[in-house]
Amino acid sequence: MAKMRSPNYPAVGLSEAVNRVRALWSKEKRTPVDAAVAAEAIGYSGLSGPSRTALASMKKYGLVDSDDRTVRVSDRALQILHPASEEEELTALQMAALSPELFRQLFESQRDASDVALKSYLINKLGFSEVGARQLIKAFRDTMTFAKLDKPNSYPSQAMLAEDHTQAPVYDDDDHMLKDFQRNARPDARNNRQFTTHQTYSWPLSPGVTGEVRIIGDAPKPQHLRAIRSYLELAEKLMKTEEPAESEKPLQLGEGGKI
Repeated sequence: MAKMRSPNYPAVGLSEAVNRVRALWSKEKRTPVDAAVAAEAIGYSGLSGPSRTALASMKKYGLVDSDDRTVRVSDRALQILHPASEEEELTALQMAALSPELFRQLFESQRDASDVALKSYLINKLGFSEVGARQLIKAFRDTMTFAKLDKPNSYPSQAMLAEDHTQAPVYDDDDHMLKDFQRNARPDARNNRQFTTHQTYSWPLSPGVTGEVRIIGDAPKPQHLRAIRSYLELAEKLMKTEEPAESEKPLQLGEGGKI
């Protein structure tokens, strides 16, 4: 019989993840650092199974921004560590708690279930192993309590529940950003066939030049526009680096139209 594999989820509760990101902030502030450096900052001797698990959990909660090279403290983490108000802190905590897709699903459909009922649901409906189900319940209960999602009078608004918590991409060098840009900029007919609606934005840039952005699918959200801005900033950088050869440069006219 094949061994059951538990679905992906944060292996630690939100309270531990916040403590870890607090340690990272204390040592590195918002500096993008190598994953091994981040692992040491949050209390490990270096990269290992446990430290990778902790960093992955922090990312699932949106407490760190990371790519395949670096890790840094996120905006959401700062709203928790140094909030402008108690309301901002609670909102950031609840957004973090509901960022993992599985935690949001359980909050919406199983938040009133007992541990016994939740364990049965995880094993029989979602394919969790016995050990995985116990670990998940521990992390889930801790997260719900820490974010005050176990109190009906503190439940988030429907708007927050409906919000897309996808993080805009963060890049620490142009090469990595360029690879992502090239991968995502290619037209993909298979994807486009899924959608029937699109929105187009256009602006006159100069005589004979018009800029246009077309978004296919559902209504764009702020994080989508931030991602587009990142790509446009890269395009600008690439244009600046691709200076024409001396023979290709237009002749500059001097005073009175003389060369």
